Amino acid sequence: MKKLLAIIILGLLMAGCVATTSELYTKVKTDNKVIGMPASNKFVAKTLKKLFRKNDWKVVIVDTGTVKTTGSSTDKVNLESEYKSKTSYIVSLRQGYSDYCGIKNEKVWFALTIIDSKTGEEAFVAEGDDCIKTISKDLEVQLSPFWN
Repeated sequence: MKKLLAIIILGLLMAGCVATTSELYTKVKTDNKVIGMPASNKFVAKTLKKLFRKNDWKVVIVDTGTVKTTGSSTDKVNLESEYKSKTSYIVSLRQGYSDYCGIKNEKVWFALTIIDSKTGEEAFVAEGDDCIKTISKDLEVQLSPFWN
């Protein structure tokens, strides 16, 4: 009876975790290894910054770029603006704390999108609800196209 109770409790604890799932939508461009990230350094944001820096990416806070305006202004105004980004990709991240998984291993939920800053296309998406150490391991593997 004690074994059955232990199995039920373990099952209920594990049911609260959702594995990190992801999809890669485009071929990753690594000619300009600069990525814009949120200013936060908590949970998944901290993990992402460590992973990208470990794999030789420059991490900048938000997208730092310039706007170039060209055209003419006479009796008729004809202007065009173009945004030039210094980053290859921009990270959009929503995350929150759920519970404890142990010492220095918080359980968090997250929704991550990596956007191509030149085209605006989604390049990579991931989501999950698990212990941060598990999420870190999952993301390191799932983001491997960015490391090559």
